[in-house]
Amino acid sequence: MFCHAFSLWLTINLADQFEILSNYQSSYGCYDICLCPKNTDDHGIVIEFKPINTENEKNLKKTCDNALRQIKDKGYITDLLAHNVPKNNIYVYGFAFQGKKVLISGGAEEVDWMSILDNN
Repeated sequence: MFCHAFSLWLTINLADQFEILSNYQSSYGCYDICLCPKNTDDHGIVIEFKPINTENEKNLKKTCDNALRQIKDKGYITDLLAHNVPKNNIYVYGFAFQGKKVLISGGAEEVDWMSILDNN
């Protein structure tokens, strides 16, 4: 996916602050991008990209929710936790795409998972 490669390219300037991992096996799957801070006092970031599935998702918000659910269900934050990044310093983002439209949702790992699960 072009957006994945482009986003990965944008993170290259952060290589002095983060270990940049892409399509890396973590727990029960492979996340798209993980920025693991070299200083564990900094924030860690997990990003999941999803094109909209128009058969199952009626809007980009649902696609973002599914990306966030995948991060949670597949345990993508475990690499950050294993590197001693505190849970409250972990941010997760779902990027949803439909043609040229993009929606990004997420933030602190304390995302309200129940509201995401209830809305799908």
